[in-house]
Amino acid sequence: MRARTRTPQAACPQCAMVSRRGDSSHERRVCDTAVGGQETVLHLRVRRFRCGNDDCGKRTFAEQVPGLTVRYGRYSTPLRTLLQTIGLA
Repeated sequence: MRARTRTPQAACPQCAMVSRRGDSSHERRVCDTAVGGQETVLHLRVRRFRCGNDDCGKRTFAEQVPGLTVRYGRYSTPLRTLLQTIGLA
């Protein structure tokens, strides 16, 4: 599946300053829970933002989709929870 975000702003993960200054975008590949026994892969286009805080070490950062993605994550949050449950069982 292909999807993209439409978020006009995002908060810097380091200093929490909200930015509206879009820098670019890129595509993330995120594995999600299976649908009908078939593997589900999301091709998610996310935006990169510039941090407006001059004292912050982050120059740019990628937006995250709450409840779906985390930084550097290759699995969706629901799939990661399912895999942890299976692993602990």
